[in-house]
Amino acid sequence: MKEYRADPMNGTVIEGRYEVRRRLARGGMSTVYLAVDLRLDREVALKVLYPHLAEDPELVERFEQEAKTAARLSHPHVVNVLDQGVDEHPDGDFAYLVMEYVPGYTLRTVLQRRHVMTPRVALAYLEAMVDGLAAAHSAGLVHRDMKPENVLVSRDGRIKVADFGLARATTNFTGTGAALVGTVAYVSPELVSGSPADERSDVYAVGIMAYEMLTGGQPFTGASPIQVAYQHLNRDVPAPSTAAPGLSADLDHLVLWSTAQQARDRPADASVLLAEIRALRSSLADEDLDLEISSAPSTDGETDTGTGGETEALSPALGQDTAFWDAGVEDDLDPQDDATATDVVDPGDTTVLPSSSHQHTTVLPQAEDASAAGTAHLDGAAGTTADPRNRLIPAAPSSGQRTVSPRQRRRQETRRAKTPTEDLGRPNGQRMWWWAAVVVIMTALLVLAGWFFGTGPGGMVTVPKIEGHDRASAVSALEQTGVGYALTSVHHDVVARDSVISTEPVGGTEIRRFNTVLVTVSLGPELFTVPDVTGLDRQQAESELREQDLAIGVVSEDYSDAVPLGAVLSQSPEAGEALRRDRPVDVVISAGPERVTIPDVTGMTLDEATAALESAGLQVEVRKILGGLLGGRGRVLNQSPGAGEQTAPDSPVTIHLP
Repeated sequence: MKEYRADPMNGTVIEGRYEVRRRLARGGMSTVYLAVDLRLDREVALKVLYPHLAEDPELVERFEQEAKTAARLSHPHVVNVLDQGVDEHPDGDFAYLVMEYVPGYTLRTVLQRRHVMTPRVALAYLEAMVDGLAAAHSAGLVHRDMKPENVLVSRDGRIKVADFGLARATTNFTGTGAALVGTVAYVSPELVSGSPADERSDVYAVGIMAYEMLTGGQPFTGASPIQVAYQHLNRDVPAPSTAAPGLSADLDHLVLWSTAQQARDRPADASVLLAEIRALRSSLADEDLDLEISSAPSTDGETDTGTGGETEALSPALGQDTAFWDAGVEDDLDPQDDATATDVVDPGDTTVLPSSSHQHTTVLPQAEDASAAGTAHLDGAAGTTADPRNRLIPAAPSSGQRTVSPRQRRRQETRRAKTPTEDLGRPNGQRMWWWAAVVVIMTALLVLAGWFFGTGPGGMVTVPKIEGHDRASAVSALEQTGVGYALTSVHHDVVARDSVISTEPVGGTEIRRFNTVLVTVSLGPELFTVPDVTGLDRQQAESELREQDLAIGVVSEDYSDAVPLGAVLSQSPEAGEALRRDRPVDVVISAGPERVTIPDVTGMTLDEATAALESAGLQVEVRKILGGLLGGRGRVLNQSPGAGEQTAPDSPVTIHLP
């Protein structure tokens, strides 16, 4: 059982916010911890640079810039970057990066326990990781350290690529610039030779991972990183079918295309590789996709128990429960923790290799058969003599035999040329017919393959850019390319009816003709019927309009004797009309019956008081006091109701005259 030492970082709080709980993994440049964000109360992955690296200001600045670049990348198959900073301590600063915590395991764990995958499962993993890598390439970000240890598989089957930008940030820490950082099992030839890396370097690493998933082993192994790197630089990656017979030739093409020696011969970036992977998933036959390959020996010393139900739990996007493996599995890459390390190179370790500017070119002997090797070693030594025609002729023994002169040698060769020998290479008639049939069949297959991948269904075409075009012109453009298409219609508030909203894949993408382009056509704006909200209070009216995807508009008030106070008196537009989503409906709220303020008419004559009250919309009642009106010249003594009171229109007001 492997024992883990207590990490001194456990329990440490970084920047007063991130409390370290336990170590998850260690690499060549940093350590990853499980931490808790005390401010947001959530688990995060905390990557801390080693203290000696954090002392380099240039490296820390580069690390910060790359973290900012990675933080702008948001994709379901990429581990999100949440925060970054430097925590200053008297004993040394901590340069850290906060990332999304993905409980589960790495693709390395999957390979160690499953050993080899069916093409269907391998392509599912590849599609997910290359999808995330394509998003990074589109954002101008190169990973530079793609490997199974940087592909995370969550308990619910989600696949995410980690450490975007970090590999680029750490390449600055080279001392004199005489080294490169990379994982030797997946490093591209241009990185070994000292050339700059680009998107095609990531594609090369993905191709090596595809080979490993399909065959259960890596194409190049050796006793030291230099030996493995030399093979990447000087040898072509073999077809996976050589190690796993029965694999489809299309899978061989995918791996060989991704791992071409020259970067210009590989897919330009991950998006091009992604299109090919998706084409294979849709075009390969079920027997090719579900081909079972004999399991390779485990790299971690475990044996294959044959429990297919358990290993199937590691299959992505296929519907299995992926919670079988313990989420606490640690991919600890610290070489100091492994006391039983051997001389065999660990394919998961990030290794510093000497750059081409400081290494000597060494010519290694080619593997040859024993007879050829023996002849070559005799040349120039004690056993052969080179004649003027550069042919190796055995020299005469030195035990008293005479030396053959050039003239005698020429006569011997003439006699050998005249001596009849058995022609073993001349085929008989039946063999010639067989060879002719093979040639005809191979020619037909080549012609058929050329047609299929040229002008036939397997040929590459570019999806036309038809966004905004009307349906008829869009269909015509698709039919001219020969690609299949499917139409679907949705409502859209901006794009006109019967015009194309979008295509999947988007216009300008290269696909094969047998693929299908999904075209989304606009049905025009979606219309919603205005409900009848009269008689409802304002809150009820707003709720009713929201349920119909409409909004309340201008709210005004008006008097009404018939509609209660606070209820909707009227609306515009009227009920039953059709409006677009979120359009406003204006409403008038009842202020209740209209009220009139009684004017003050005390001291006025009868005529003046009558005019004032009638102009206010009130009626006049006259009461005389002490014998009645004396010639109509008396003035109002008082009134009822009193001045300033509110009353309904046409209400009577009594005035008292002497």
